[in-house]
Amino acid sequence: MQGSIESATPLVDACILATMTVELIATVALRANLGPTGRAVLSYRVPPPMHDLVQPGQLVWAPLRRSRVQGIVLSVEPGDTTALRELEDFGDPAAQLTPAGLELAAWVAETYRAPLYDVLGLLLPPGVGQEADSTWRATAEGMAIELGS
Repeated sequence: MQGSIESATPLVDACILATMTVELIATVALRANLGPTGRAVLSYRVPPPMHDLVQPGQLVWAPLRRSRVQGIVLSVEPGDTTALRELEDFGDPAAQLTPAGLELAAWVAETYRAPLYDVLGLLLPPGVGQEADSTWRATAEGMAIELGS
């Protein structure tokens, strides 16, 4: 009898964990200078709508002081986010860096004592800047709509 209670405990624990919301922390290299080291790497809370989409190498917008700056996600981990500010939005989806690119940039920044975002910026596609540009893309649903005359 006791064996059946013990075997049910992991199932109950799994059900409890499945209903809990997991909080994610993104470590982000920011396009900002935060002192003499030039190292602007901060942690941010990932809002729930971004949980399934955020990944390392992605360009994001993050709050910094009273402004909004670009950053590149270095890692995403579960954790306590009570004291963290929230990521605001994704940047250009075409500006995704590969894991190898992230490793190379970290090595170059460490070896040559360069600001990490400056090195990461060299791996971004041309034209990716600090300004926010609105882009529009037609979805399959939008293309299927007939716009009567």
